[in-house]
Amino acid sequence: MLVLTRRVGETVVIEDDIEITVLSIQGKRIRLGIKAPSSVRVNRQEILERSAQVVCSLAEQASFPQGKSAAAAVPERAGALLVS
Repeated sequence: MLVLTRRVGETVVIEDDIEITVLSIQGKRIRLGIKAPSSVRVNRQEILERSAQVVCSLAEQASFPQGKSAAAAVPERAGALLVS
């Protein structure tokens, strides 16, 4: 991981087309401005993690009957994969 020190108004450039600028610092909060091409997805990590949890939860609810967990089915599925 590259660690940089920046002041308000300073920018970091990635691959010539992504710019990250420090907009303000207030206590422990830092506001960043990000310029990137529309083809580049920019997300906060906690949002991605929360989305992944929701997707896994929905997939588990759709795949397993009530009362049976995904963890309980792993050995069955692993065995089925080895046999086929």
